[in-house]
Amino acid sequence: MDADKLYEGMSFYLRVKVAKYIGRDTLNSADFLHGCSPSFLDSLAVLLREQSFNADQSIYVQGELAHELYILVSGRAMVLTKMDEEMDEVEPMGQGI
Repeated sequence: MDADKLYEGMSFYLRVKVAKYIGRDTLNSADFLHGCSPSFLDSLAVLLREQSFNADQSIYVQGELAHELYILVSGRAMVLTKMDEEMDEVEPMGQGI
C-alpha cells in the first residue's frame, strides 16, 4: 500500500507518530547520521518517502543540482563519473549510504 494513501485517513498527530516509528530504522542504518540528536532524527523521519529504482535507472547525474537525499535501504548502487563522454565506475555503494 502507498504510504501517502495510508496517511490520508490519519490525524496529523498520528501521521507524525507513525512516520517517526517507521523512519527511525532507516535513519539509524545511515552511518553518516550516527551521533545526531533524537529530535533531529525525528524531524528527518517525518520527511522520508520510499522510492524504488530499476537496475539501469540513474538516481543522480554528475553536474546536475540535487534536490533529494537518498538512503539506500536495500540493494546496491554504482557511483559513476563522466569523463570525456565515458562513464567510469568510482565505487559501489550498499545499504545505509
